[in-house]
Order: sequence, then C-alpha cells, then structure tokens
Amino acid sequence: MPEKPNILFICTDQHRFDALGCYGNPYIQTPNVDALAADGVLFEQCYVQNPVCAPSRASLVTGQYPSAHGLWGNGVTLPDDAELFSTALANDGYDCGMIGKMHLSHCFAGRTEPRPADDGYRFYKWAHDPSHSSPDNDYHQWLREAHPAHFERVKDNGQRERHQAAGFDTMPTEAHYSRWASERANEFIAEQRDRHEPFFLWVNFFDPHHPFVAPQ
Repeated sequence: MPEKPNILFICTDQHRFDALGCYGNPYIQTPNVDALAADGVLFEQCYVQNPVCAPSRASLVTGQYPSAHGLWGNGVTLPDDAELFSTALANDGYDCGMIGKMHLSHCFAGRTEPRPADDGYRFYKWAHDPSHSSPDNDYHQWLREAHPAHFERVKDNGQRERHQAAGFDTMPTEAHYSRWASERANEFIAEQRDRHEPFFLWVNFFDPHHPFVAPQ
C-alpha cells in the first residue's frame, strides 16, 4: 500500500481567480503561487457551491451542497451531526491542524466561534479575522507575545470589530495577520519532525479580504 501523503491546504479569502500571475495577470506578482501552479495542477474551470462565505466553506468541509448540510448563510451554525473531512482524516491516522478562519458558525460581537465537537484537529489556532476581539483570537495572543508594542497600540481601541477603526490596517509586515498564519504553519510543520503519522494542515489567510490591509 502506498505511503499516505502529507497534505498542506492553503486557503486565501475573497480572492478572485484572475488576481494571480499564473492566470495571466500582468500586474500582480505572485511568484510562489505561480511556482506551485507550474509544478502541479491548475484548474481552468472551477465553480463554488455558494457565493457566500460560510455556506461555501461548509460545503468544502463536508463535501455536500448547502441544501444538504444546512448552513445556508453567514451567521448560521453547521449542524452538530455534520461529517467533516478533517475528522475522516484524523480517524485514518492523520495529525490534523487548522490555522485562521473557519466560519462554520456565528462569531459576532467578540464571541468565540463555536467549534464542532469532533473536527479531528489536534492543533487548532483560530482567528476569524485580524480585528475580531474574542479572547480566543490566536492572532491577538501571538501579537501580544511577539510584538507587544503593536498589540498595545490597538488593544484598547474599543472598536476592534470595525476594521477601519482597528489600527490593524497599519500593521507592519512582521506583525501582520499573514505573518502570524505563516509562523503558526511553520510551528506545526516543525512539530512533525517528532511525529510519525502523516499530517494534514489547513492554513487560512484572511487576505486579500477587505479592508485590504496589506503592509506598505
């Protein structure tokens, strides 16, 4: 039987297909994604199950249409009995990790997004978006430890749910949400040196979602 492959799944948010060099865009420089596309499979006909974020993500993790899994709009919670592909991988011997945005439930007004009871993830670093004020926002925890001056600058803003007022639009590269996602991914992969099972890692970058807070 062939050896089970490691799986690294990189997901960007609200990203048009043609905002990549590998799809012929002459203005946007995406050399790393272009290299992956050149060395792998590039889909030229691909359609989402739903144009809204949460239903589409729920279809991704369940393999079902929204009419079957029941998460029909943002702010709606995926039913507890939904079967997730990450659970199936964990049951098949994979060490599973998730970083960033899940959006399979409500996460308003600073509340933590409810996590499925059996999602299969051993390593779980949740952060719905850069400004979400939940105490479980792992990006904020990392920012507090790795870049305390930047965290202090924005933590008492009082309007963290509003991106434009949050101060996160002025984060430098080293303190940016995308850097946090990369650092956490490196942390998970480094752990695999001491483990023997195959791994699955889902890394969710919030960019290029509005409000478009890329560092200068």
